[in-house]
Amino acid sequence: MPARKEQHPCFPNSCGLPVVLFLLFSLVGAGSVFGAGSQFELEIGDLERGAAVSNEVKKPQSPPQAKRRGTRAGYTTKKKAEGRQEGEYVRYTIRSGDTIHKILTTRFGLSAKKAERLIPEVKRINGIVDTSGLQIGQTILLPLARKKAVVPQEAAPVPAPLPAPPAEVESLAPETPLPTSPTVDEGMLRRARDFWARLFPERKPVEPLPGKGAAGAASHPFLTGVNGKEIRIVPPGMQHVFGNLSGAGTENRETVVADPANEKGFVKELLQAAGFATTDGGAPLEFGSEPKLSLKVDVTAAQRIPGVASRKTILVPLEPSGCQALPESFVSYLAAKDFRLVAWCDSSVITPLFARLPVVYVPTGKPVLMADAVLDALSLNASRDYSIEIVVGQTGAAPLRVTVDRYFEAEGKRFFLDFGNAAPNRATLFRLLELAGYQKIAVGDTDDFRSVAAKISAAVSMPAAYRKHIISSLPDGLFALEMTGILFPQPNTGGKKIFLTDIPLEQPFFDLLKTVPWGTK
Repeated sequence: MPARKEQHPCFPNSCGLPVVLFLLFSLVGAGSVFGAGSQFELEIGDLERGAAVSNEVKKPQSPPQAKRRGTRAGYTTKKKAEGRQEGEYVRYTIRSGDTIHKILTTRFGLSAKKAERLIPEVKRINGIVDTSGLQIGQTILLPLARKKAVVPQEAAPVPAPLPAPPAEVESLAPETPLPTSPTVDEGMLRRARDFWARLFPERKPVEPLPGKGAAGAASHPFLTGVNGKEIRIVPPGMQHVFGNLSGAGTENRETVVADPANEKGFVKELLQAAGFATTDGGAPLEFGSEPKLSLKVDVTAAQRIPGVASRKTILVPLEPSGCQALPESFVSYLAAKDFRLVAWCDSSVITPLFARLPVVYVPTGKPVLMADAVLDALSLNASRDYSIEIVVGQTGAAPLRVTVDRYFEAEGKRFFLDFGNAAPNRATLFRLLELAGYQKIAVGDTDDFRSVAAKISAAVSMPAAYRKHIISSLPDGLFALEMTGILFPQPNTGGKKIFLTDIPLEQPFFDLLKTVPWGTK
């Protein structure tokens, strides 16, 4: 049986009509806030039941929005797991296979160059010292651009929304950009390798091994010091990055900056890192008195050897022109004085050829031997016991034959030497030779090297003083030798000179004179 419908006590007599009208007008006023075009329906049955008035309002649809892409450093709303903005940073959760470089390039759309510049700042912000130790699920903060980034606005309503292109970020680099993948200067690294081989000859020759570098940067080679300490070589601008690298035993590791603009400083730091006490070279070291040898070095280094009382000093000259070989006798001479000469030089550079200054030692003794030595040194091709014919008297007379001790010609002139051994009757013949245009050079038994050389040089118009001269090694002046002698200009050689001395030379100095090219100051 259908339920009996109750009627309101005032209906149909409309006793409550004023109330209904009041309610109706209230609802109509409220409906106006939904905006023009909203539909409002009121069922009388609802009034009869006293139910709350319901209103179905169809709000105008928002126009379709284009997808926002690249609004924050390559971050897209499509990839919610990529990260989210938090103030100055974007938070990112590490995934399998992630590296900082991969996150910045693949996940956030940075170029490789910008990613490499930003890596040190990401590590600093997150306290990361070992980039290989990132854990899956770990959360890190990525810095946003310090400069203004282009953020796309909401797209206007279109029938079919199209994806917007990624926004360009002006820059994510630090205020002071770091160099991209810097490497150690190849020439300095080669010189360091050669220097290490000379400094530690007892070791096997080993190339500097590559070490572990910063993410996205070149690896750093290293050498091994005295006590096994690892010496990493890094380029300028990378020392602060290297300091953040992870590695067990950092107390047994040193970092040296290879700065081509300060190669001497690099050499000193290498020696210090290897366990040597270093100083600048200072004044040249001097050996001997007559002759006196001076040795100029750029750096000295010393190491206390256990069980050995004496202290070996390493003498380090910087020779940019290439490496010069030294005679073994001179190396032993320095070793006897507790010195080692280890040059910092480039073995790949061929030492240029220089016009050597010939140094001739003339032994003291018989004047005849000294005269022959001077004649040979000056390239005056003298003939011994030479016979000269001259005509005396009328034309057609028989020529006279005179034998002289030495005969030579120079600059169109004719010379002969008389050692005073001729018979008295030959003095007249020598006088006749002089009248015929021959010039005599008389050398007596009491003449020494100085007087013999002076007589010969004056005769051939090659004046030269017997005094102290300083000659130096070429090209860098590593050695300087002060010794007494005569510096002769060699005839017909375009200004070349020759040095003659009668001062006895120690074997190491003599060998050094023969091995190293020399010039005059």
